[in-house]
Amino acid sequence: MGRNNERNIKKHNDKLHKEQDKAKKAAMARKEKLKQITKQFNANKQNEINNYDMEHNDFNLLQQEVQKIIDLIAAKNGKEANNKLVQISQQLDDFIDFSDDDADLIEISRYQVLLNQLHQKINELN
Repeated sequence: MGRNNERNIKKHNDKLHKEQDKAKKAAMARKEKLKQITKQFNANKQNEINNYDMEHNDFNLLQQEVQKIIDLIAAKNGKEANNKLVQISQQLDDFIDFSDDDADLIEISRYQVLLNQLHQKINELN
């Protein structure tokens, strides 16, 4: 009997198959982990995009509302303009409370300055 008997060959093949299975499982685990990481990254990215869109829309709405105040001032309607100004000021305060981005805070401060100037104009009307 030599070394290449059936029992030794079977043992060798079993060991080889076990190593191959282990390598396949490790490769599949890496792929699965990569899928999870990619899925989480894409979800975070989509969340950032949604937040940006929401904030961008908020600032667009804010700009439209400020334009309404300017139109009311031009129409010499100080009372309505003042009411609208108070409403927008409250919105800005809410934005400040929930904003953590420096660029948003800078944009909000610009609107605050503009609203202060509009408030002075409204007071001049009355």
